[in-house]
Amino acid sequence: MISETGHIKLIDFGLAKLIGLQGRTQTPCGTAEYLAPEIVHQVPYGFEVDIWSFGILMCEMIGGFTPFHD
Repeated sequence: MISETGHIKLIDFGLAKLIGLQGRTQTPCGTAEYLAPEIVHQVPYGFEVDIWSFGILMCEMIGGFTPFHD
């Protein structure tokens, strides 16, 4: 999708969650192969888990598989 400022945005129509003013949430959600350790351990997390998932996506796009595939 393209933002209102013309930038390309990666999105997932499966789930969206707004993070409140504190910047942390604890909802365990996402595709198992892309989950950051904070989500797996069910500790509060913020936007840094998005960077983790983006890194996993880049590995999959370059190598053809996720780095933690089992």
